[in-house]
Amino acid sequence: MYEGFYIEYKGRQCFFDYKNLSNSSFYPEVIYEDISGDGKKDLVVINTLVHGTGISAKEVHVFHKNFYDGEDFLQEQLVESPIIAVHKSKTFQRLKKKTPVYVGHDHLYFRIVDHKLIAHVGVLKNQHNMDDFSVTYLFKHGGYQVKSIHYRTSN
Repeated sequence: MYEGFYIEYKGRQCFFDYKNLSNSSFYPEVIYEDISGDGKKDLVVINTLVHGTGISAKEVHVFHKNFYDGEDFLQEQLVESPIIAVHKSKTFQRLKKKTPVYVGHDHLYFRIVDHKLIAHVGVLKNQHNMDDFSVTYLFKHGGYQVKSIHYRTSN
C-alpha cells in the first residue's frame, strides 16, 4: 500500500495523506477534465484502496484551479459520500424493508461520464445478488453534491 502522495502544480509540491494499492495494475487514475461545468478543467484523482475477488473499493479527490493573491493554486473540493447518500435514499429505505441488504465500502468505484462525476455503490441483496446504485454529482455551493441516485438490479 502506498501512503502519502505529492501533487506538483506550477513548481510547487503539495502533500496529501492518500492511500493506494502498490500493485501497478491499480495505480491512481488521473483525469484532467471539466466536471464542474465552469469551462475550466478539473483534476480528478481516483485511488484504489482494496481490490480482490468480488471486491473493489475506490476513493475520489477533485481539485479546482483557484486564484488568490496573484497566484494559481489547486484546491481540493468536498465530495459528498455516496454511501451515506444511498443509505438516505427512499429507494434504499424501501429495499431494506423487503429484503436483507448490505451496502459497504468494498463495492465502490468512481468514473467520469459525459463530464459528470458518477459513483457506483454495490448492494448485496439476500447474500447472493449484487445490485448497484449509480450516484451522479453536481458541483454546487462549493462542493460536489448528489444530484440523482438510480438503482439497477441484477435480475
